[in-house]
Amino acid sequence: MSTGFKTNNGIIGKSPDKKIAYENISQKAKKAGFKVGILSSVMIDHATPASFYAHQDSRNMYYEISMELPNYNIDYFGGGGFHHPKGKKGDQPDSFENAIKKGYTIADSHEEFNKLKNGDEKIIAINPEKYPTGEFYWAIDKKEDALSLADFTKKGIEVIDNDKGFFMMVEGGKIDWACHGNDGVSMVHEVIAFNDAIKEAFEFYKERPDETLIIVTADHEAESSNYGDKLCHTS
Repeated sequence: MSTGFKTNNGIIGKSPDKKIAYENISQKAKKAGFKVGILSSVMIDHATPASFYAHQDSRNMYYEISMELPNYNIDYFGGGGFHHPKGKKGDQPDSFENAIKKGYTIADSHEEFNKLKNGDEKIIAINPEKYPTGEFYWAIDKKEDALSLADFTKKGIEVIDNDKGFFMMVEGGKIDWACHGNDGVSMVHEVIAFNDAIKEAFEFYKERPDETLIIVTADHEAESSNYGDKLCHTS
């Protein structure tokens, strides 16, 4: 979905023999002058968001993925944090500091999030209401004033909207997690939260219907559910 090439399960942005690093749609969009946003309700070094910017032998190489994240000048990352920002043992260079050194700004509070505006560049916006492991709280447990995937989608559109156009990938990552856990009630709440994010994209579409494409799909719906959890949005 992210590169146009099929690969083996678990490989991120590479050929099955791991010798070729495929150019993904985010890289192609940046080359064409578009701005790019990548969002998820789980960690932004998780498999799906990683597939839209990284190139690693395994999806489980979370630290390596997080260190690669700032290398492609993607304009807006939003959602969860990193799995292991200092490596599994906590003794490696910090992934956030690495991003900051490469020109990124970390916005991980309500105040910093609200200050983000159109034209801001190289942003990593992280939900202050998240589990210590980095993912959003379950939508069923969400506090009224907590930031949602819809909030990150709306803010992302605001930040990267421009005359040239943009590409944005939004993942409702916890739909899949609830399905794997056989938790139907939580899954329904996660689908609703994802639908709210789609609504934000649709509001933008209504303003520019002739130049906006919204695609809603799922990564492995045959395995655990037939609900969509990916939103790809180009303008």
